[in-house]
Amino acid sequence: MKRDSAGAIKRRYPRATVTEKAGAPGAIEVRPVFVAPRALLPWNKLGARLEFRLPEGQNVVLSETFGISVLLRYQAEFVNYLYDQLAARLP
Repeated sequence: MKRDSAGAIKRRYPRATVTEKAGAPGAIEVRPVFVAPRALLPWNKLGARLEFRLPEGQNVVLSETFGISVLLRYQAEFVNYLYDQLAARLP
């Protein structure tokens, strides 16, 4: 998920630098979260969330839910698709 979410952010902001150093000056810490239901039933939803911690200490959360049909459509590229959809909503 780290790689997929970092890739989505880099595609949205090509000049961004992705680093694992949380203490880098001016860095925005991003935590990807994937939320799966207990059972993969057609009416259940899958969720994806990006939690941002800004340098000023403010927390911002961007989340979206997706139907199981999206998982079936994108299969191996599903997580990439999730985080690309979230990154597209960033300013």
